[in-house]
Amino acid sequence: MSVKPPEKDLREVSATRVRAALAAYGQHKRLALDAELSDTELSRLLNDHLPKFTRLLELLGLEVVEAGHVDDLRRVLKQVL
Repeated sequence: MSVKPPEKDLREVSATRVRAALAAYGQHKRLALDAELSDTELSRLLNDHLPKFTRLLELLGLEVVEAGHVDDLRRVLKQVL
């Protein structure tokens, strides 16, 4: 019995969304300040822990989505159904 590969790599999807959000946020220093982290802590979180965390999410069958995504889907479904 063979295992069917997932349709998409959830780890990469999540990591790509986080990277896009980081780029949209702007300055690294400002994000660190807003998150109440030092620049070093934020860098460590993103470089060392994010890959591990997205792997954990993938193993659990979860992925990162943009805030409001589920609400948007509900609105569309209510209109269609």
